[in-house]
Amino acid sequence: MSLRVWMCGCLPLLVLLGACNDDDDDDILGNWTRQAYFEGVARSSAVSFVMGEKAYVGTGYDGDERLKDFWSYDPARDTWTQVADFEGVARNAAVAFAVGNYGFIGTGYSDADPNGYLADFWRYDAVANTWTPVAEFAGGARQYAVAFAANGFGYVGTGYASNHFNDFYRYDPSADTWTKVASIKGEKRQGASAFVAGSRAYVGLGVSNGAYLSDFWAYDPEGDAWTEAADLSDYDGSARGYALSFAIADRGYIGAGTSSGSLRDFWEYNPVDDSWTQRTSFEGTGRNYGVAFSIGSYGYMGLGTSSGGYYDDFWRFAPLDEYDDED
Repeated sequence: MSLRVWMCGCLPLLVLLGACNDDDDDDILGNWTRQAYFEGVARSSAVSFVMGEKAYVGTGYDGDERLKDFWSYDPARDTWTQVADFEGVARNAAVAFAVGNYGFIGTGYSDADPNGYLADFWRYDAVANTWTPVAEFAGGARQYAVAFAANGFGYVGTGYASNHFNDFYRYDPSADTWTKVASIKGEKRQGASAFVAGSRAYVGLGVSNGAYLSDFWAYDPEGDAWTEAADLSDYDGSARGYALSFAIADRGYIGAGTSSGSLRDFWEYNPVDDSWTQRTSFEGTGRNYGVAFSIGSYGYMGLGTSSGGYYDDFWRFAPLDEYDDED
């Protein structure tokens, strides 16, 4: 079973400056290294998806306006290249995923739209460097939803538009159709995080009616069913919203986010024994609403906002390396 997940500007993703973890990172596995700065303007609530060996990052909000530029990141060269601007209205708080040779982006928020919240969806062809509109999201307009891809389908759910959602929909790119699937259990939420580990997708955390959440739920796309997974708070991790997430091999990773303040702690999920283990804290400034993705054996995190500032830095995470405070 082939599954991939991208946190939207939903990756959805991240944190406010402040409450750092005082844990001794020398005793915790995982190492962060700074990568090339994102070459677009600093921003929050962007989206990202991965096709092949490159990541694509775009849209978002820079504190003054919503954006529609898009950029490609090549980890082999550690370089950013601008690609065709997104052809929908400029937005933030959208979702994105990739299936096969195409990336997909939709929903979000735009002050240029009379309704604010958006339901449109678009397909990106990296070979032709073009955008094409596809079927509108069947769940209706919303922001800060979450998305992942599994077995040739995209999945989008949760989010907010005057109220919170717990519904999920599956997108079939070959038929250009949306089908309602099982809703996530637990609270309705926005600003959730998602990753894929093994044969299941995992969705959790987020904000519901002003309360930050720490629960996680495992989704089986074959059986269209949700089961409860280990709660992050059971392992001393804090409830939070807008955390960043990605998967490497058969493990899921989440970190940063916000609750009563900004968080930089970072956690690894093992689906075999349904457990969380703390890893080296994120070494960038704490932030909210960033983006995260994985390529090969590395995870990447960057962008976002905290305390009124916006970020354009990017960091690479090596889960099997020992912490090195000199790099």
